[in-house]
Amino acid sequence: MSAFRGDPAIKAELIAMLDRDAPTPLNPPHDGRAPDLVAWAEEVGLPLALVLLAGRLRFGSFRDDKTPGRFARELLSAIVPGADLAGAPHLWMVWAWDAAPEPLRSLMTSPANIDLAAQAVGLHRRAANGEVTGGEWRAMRARVNVLAGNGDEPARAAAVVAASLWDYRTTPGAVADLVQAWESMRTERVRVAEAWGVAEDARYEEMLAEIRPLLRERVGPRPDRKDADAFSAYVTRFHAVFTALKGEFDSPLWDRNTTVHQKSGRACEILREQGRTALISLVAAGTASQGRDPAHPEGLASNV
Repeated sequence: MSAFRGDPAIKAELIAMLDRDAPTPLNPPHDGRAPDLVAWAEEVGLPLALVLLAGRLRFGSFRDDKTPGRFARELLSAIVPGADLAGAPHLWMVWAWDAAPEPLRSLMTSPANIDLAAQAVGLHRRAANGEVTGGEWRAMRARVNVLAGNGDEPARAAAVVAASLWDYRTTPGAVADLVQAWESMRTERVRVAEAWGVAEDARYEEMLAEIRPLLRERVGPRPDRKDADAFSAYVTRFHAVFTALKGEFDSPLWDRNTTVHQKSGRACEILREQGRTALISLVAAGTASQGRDPAHPEGLASNV
């Protein structure tokens, strides 16, 4: 696919919208509407897997964060109209394995397992140029899934690799599963460090089940998000009542759960921030005119 359908005017209009802080699927409104990334990718002429990856990475830690708009502008600014970026999501996985601040390779301890996972990531290197068949992906997924069985951190790293093993040209949504698997690995690390497991999950859910009827009774129905003032007042009232109820159901699990969620959220946001930076760099490398055809997939692969 030719980025922006080869039309600089499409890129210029998108950048202008972001400069006006106008909502786009990569800088969505805060009214709860789900952006249609699929239709938008087709409309603006960008590979769907690239758009879905960017969409999965765009979230900041807070609702009022300017991260989505800033990221969208930097990403779109780095793309040259006419470039072929279909291979960029595959090369993002190569970055995750080899070059991320904490590369997945570094989390695996068995030389044999590292070798197999490296072979799997090698499919992504080839796939950047469209050279891998569906059968190769299926066979490698089956092999790597065996490594993800025992639940320790090397196994969770293998699970991330296994989640990545799809052709993003034909199965673009799998790229979001890759990010989700990586975030889940980071979240589980926090849970282990905080000694939070399935028993704590179960007890916490029991306490929530006791509180929910009282919340509904004392807070009242939730208004439509389109009524910004009413919804804001509802959120404030909800948090105040929830805090009071937690005091009535005195348990250290409330604070422990908050700690786990805060630390997990921060760990995942650091990961997304690193991923955003890497994606922008990959896109810029793939469209740079350094003696190569910027629209040629081999040009992109040679810059990683």
